[in-house]
This record gives sequence, C-alpha cells and structure tokens, in this order.
Amino acid sequence: MTWAGPDGDKVVKAGDNYKIKIVGDMEIHAVFGEKKATEEDYIVYYDFEDGDKGSWVQFGSLDITIEAKGHESERSLYASNRSEDFAGPAIDLKDKLENGKKYSFEIWVYQETGSTQTIKMSRKRSDANGDDYGQIAQSDEVESGVWTKLENEAYLVEYEREIKELSVYIEAEKSVNFYIDDFLVKEVE
Repeated sequence: MTWAGPDGDKVVKAGDNYKIKIVGDMEIHAVFGEKKATEEDYIVYYDFEDGDKGSWVQFGSLDITIEAKGHESERSLYASNRSEDFAGPAIDLKDKLENGKKYSFEIWVYQETGSTQTIKMSRKRSDANGDDYGQIAQSDEVESGVWTKLENEAYLVEYEREIKELSVYIEAEKSVNFYIDDFLVKEVE
C-alpha cells in the first residue's frame, strides 16, 4: 500500500511496517492494532478454530467437544458431564517442555453457572515412583458469562527422575461445565 500527497509526502506499507516521508507540512493520524498471536510465536498454541481437539484428551470422566463459542473467535473446547473436581481437558507436554526451564502459560476459560467459580490450570507429572500434582494458575473469580484469563508468566518445570508424562489439565468443581480457548505456552528467561 502506498499513499502519496501533493507535495511528495508518502506513506508506504512494507509488510507490518510503515515508512513515512514528509516533504511539506503534513499532519499524521495513525491507528495501529495489536498483533494477534500466531502459532509460530509459541511452543504450544491451541485456538480450536479448525474444529479439531488436537492433542487434548479427557482427564477423568467427562465429555470434551468443540463448540461454537470462542474467546474473540468462533470455537472453543467444552468440558461437560464432569464426574470429579479434577476431571477436565488435558494435554501431555512431555515432549514440548524441558527440565529446568521457565515457561509462560495462558488459557482463557468461560462458564455459565450464574455465579462466580474457581477454575485452575494444574499439572500432572508421572515417573517411575508414581504421580505428582501441582498448580500452574488459578482464578477464584471466574464470573459467569465472562471470558477470564488464567496465566503464569514464569512457571519453572523441574523434576529429578525421567518422566513418563507431564500433562496440563483444567479443573473446577465437578458441577461446573466450562469452555477453554487460546491455550498458549512459550519459553521465558
């Protein structure tokens, strides 16, 4: 895109950048939008827009489906018919995360119970000695009918023995059905 003024003024767009050349008097008004995250920006990126659950599976007894409700989008993953508080959608990140490194985790959650709920992003780590559980992020104030972000900007992944599984799962009180969207993980320093 190029715009040229009468005195030789120019605005040229090259990719995501703009070059501005001012020859005479010129007043510039510009609006620049925030760049939307893309899959290339993250180690793990799920927005469910392709209608696919990808590597997400059931952790415990529940149903997971792709539904036509999303966080600033058209689709998300829906967790329903949950039998236990811990039952929720899960994804194994063993092959994506490295021991001793810090990662930023982010996911958007939505529920429609009519009251504020607590929703957690938790992790399960399994090795030869058994399973170990921990919490990555939590919000005690997930309002009904509002998308809410759960995040941890610097979660340290660490373990002593070789692991068989390193899963992240989303959980809430068992009576709460919920949606998840825009799950993002990236390495941080």
